[in-house]
Amino acid sequence: PDVVLTKVEPRIEAAGEHAKIRVAETWESAVKEPISTLHVNLRSRVFANSALDVRKNELLKVETADGHAVDFDHRDGRLLLALPEPLAPGHPVSLVFTMEGDVLPPPSHDSYWLLGFDDWFPNAGLNASAYTWRCAVRVKKPFVPIASGKVLSRKEEKEWNTLEVELDHPIFLPVVLGGSYHVEDVTKEGRVFHIASYAYVNHRATEHLATLASQIIKFYEPFLGPFPWKEF
Repeated sequence: PDVVLTKVEPRIEAAGEHAKIRVAETWESAVKEPISTLHVNLRSRVFANSALDVRKNELLKVETADGHAVDFDHRDGRLLLALPEPLAPGHPVSLVFTMEGDVLPPPSHDSYWLLGFDDWFPNAGLNASAYTWRCAVRVKKPFVPIASGKVLSRKEEKEWNTLEVELDHPIFLPVVLGGSYHVEDVTKEGRVFHIASYAYVNHRATEHLATLASQIIKFYEPFLGPFPWKEF
């Protein structure tokens, strides 16, 4: 690709199936010639549990980091951006995208939603580039948020459950979800395992999963090298 995504920082507020999503991103040029437009992926619609239930993912605005509006055209899962200044090598651009919609339908009417494997934030394509990640999630109770990354904070704020995570190693395909989960933390050999039980607490399964995960990591490290994360 002509551009690479190096940093993604979403802030998500979810109440039922409705979400307000604000994503700050940093893009860099991968070619020598200046680039005046960005052509990236961003979903326009979300198909829920039937072909008749189609939700619009509305992109409300795009701004630079200092608040200047960026012209855009968003349709059919593609987003065209007119950059205020050409993007040149060594001079990254930071953009902020604000979206909203009933885009969190629960799969098969279960008590959870998932943001993970489609273009729910602007990107250059699956596996086009790896990026660092910092995500803040605010979910209406009784749902509990879960997200990829080191947990910076997890707390309750009146009628909301909140979570903030970070990954400082560049990664692909981070996942965010909220649902009827109970999260327990288990520490084994200096690594924290976050285990989520769906619908009810299962302490026995929590301990078993943490033990299995630790054993799998130890088994593969001689072949793949040290496991890069202190939390999993």
